[in-house]
Amino acid sequence: VLLEKGERQAAVERLPDLPDLTEKSKSFRQEIRQADVRLRQALASGESGEEVGRRAGHLGRLYQANSYYEQAENCFQVAMELEANNPRWPYRLASLHQIKGGSESVIGWLRRTTELAPDYAPAWLKLGDNHFKVGGLRQARQSYERVLQLSPNDPYALLGLARIALESSQWEEAEKHLKIALEHNPDFGAAHRTLASVDEHFGRHKEKQMHLDQAIAAGRFRPADDPWTDDLLELTYDTELLLIEAFKAAQMRQGQRAADLFQRAMELDPDNPQVYLMLGKTVTDAREAQSYFRKAISLDPNSAEAHRLLGEALEQEGDPREAEQMYRR
Repeated sequence: VLLEKGERQAAVERLPDLPDLTEKSKSFRQEIRQADVRLRQALASGESGEEVGRRAGHLGRLYQANSYYEQAENCFQVAMELEANNPRWPYRLASLHQIKGGSESVIGWLRRTTELAPDYAPAWLKLGDNHFKVGGLRQARQSYERVLQLSPNDPYALLGLARIALESSQWEEAEKHLKIALEHNPDFGAAHRTLASVDEHFGRHKEKQMHLDQAIAAGRFRPADDPWTDDLLELTYDTELLLIEAFKAAQMRQGQRAADLFQRAMELDPDNPQVYLMLGKTVTDAREAQSYFRKAISLDPNSAEAHRLLGEALEQEGDPREAEQMYRR
């Protein structure tokens, strides 16, 4: 009992102090403070390690989602100390170290994750990618093969194996993996782009151009799904970041995700004209785009960009007279 009390007291002392939140929104300040108080209460009242881990993890994710990485790391460390067998805590630490660019430390945390959760394919995929970055091709291959055991024909693991093959000029081997990936995921742009380099090696210029065209048509590279981290943006209070990620999601044809992120941005900052400008840029219907650009103008009558974009949308709809007025404005 004394040992457990000592551990909890040490954990309390390692919790991060609240950062300066003066410039942050009222809702964010309130959310962070509540999460911090609840965690400290759980530690002080002798709550179970599972409950403390849950609260520490929530506070850490709030910090991480809003770019307070040092505070997030402290929270995940506390969670891991008091709930040592939960694989999400080393996985969260791996994601933070990935942001810092330290592949070696990322590999260590991912290894711990795969020990605790050997059936979580995204952890193995990230482990393979990081081994590949530091030149550990044998370890990378083993990790990708483990992904394929858990998720047959996973396109990202097949792409990883193709890149390993290309490192040793095994062109036929790389082509085999890429064709399997595209057989099951024909819109996987990264595989088309890599296969174009294989076509170039074999002098297949027509096929190379075809794959490059398909890569462009596939749109922006879409990262692999990762349920343990994909919900992080739901905790961000940074409107600009939400808009950037919503625009990326739209380019990657993740319509529902883009809509959810735009909706959150509007709820957090309903009077921000940039929200409606970005929405207008992403929708395909010209009339819908016009409504968003008009809303942006109502919020910022001096926005030259909003008037220009509205003019373009009006011109597209065959209304050159009003379009000209917008251009002149």
